Amino acid sequence: MADNHEKNKRNKVPWINVKGNVQEIPQEISHELAAIVIEWGRFEMMLVTDTSTMMAYPTARRLADKPPRTFNQRIELWKKCINALYPDIRIYRNWAREICSKGKIISRHRNRLIHGIWDVSNFEKMGLVRLVSYSGLAHVEEHEDLEFDVKYLAAVHNDIRAVVDALVSLVTNRMFHASKGLIKEIPVQAP
Repeated sequence: MADNHEKNKRNKVPWINVKGNVQEIPQEISHELAAIVIEWGRFEMMLVTDTSTMMAYPTARRLADKPPRTFNQRIELWKKCINALYPDIRIYRNWAREICSKGKIISRHRNRLIHGIWDVSNFEKMGLVRLVSYSGLAHVEEHEDLEFDVKYLAAVHNDIRAVVDALVSLVTNRMFHASKGLIKEIPVQAP
């Protein structure tokens, strides 16, 4: 037994527990980032819910065999459902095209913010935040280094709110039009 104890003692690797410094996050940044995360989540959930509703119709159901994995795939499927179910209602197709286009642009800004490496050390002095993002494994393939202020975060938040409002408007108007009998039929086959 003593031999096992000595053997374990010799093979033991020292471990040091270290804690990093806590980075204080300015309240203005926290507020806008939380708003971006929450509002974007609402937008994606509305897209998924509306797509699921439309997928109940055979015309839309034929558009996909499996659920989309990326945001761009989800919003494209949503737009295809609108186009397949309402081929003769130009205003629906136009709104869907705009929502899809703007949603993709906003998603790039949102993804950069959510997945980037933040440095807020100059915020108190200069009002600027530094954000670094990169991709690659063995070496850096792409690198982006940005500086921005809280106004940029507020603008991304406002853009997300605008696309959420547009989506809510389109869904609400489709329901209203259907309840008033203004939508006469849904095509049987996909275009």
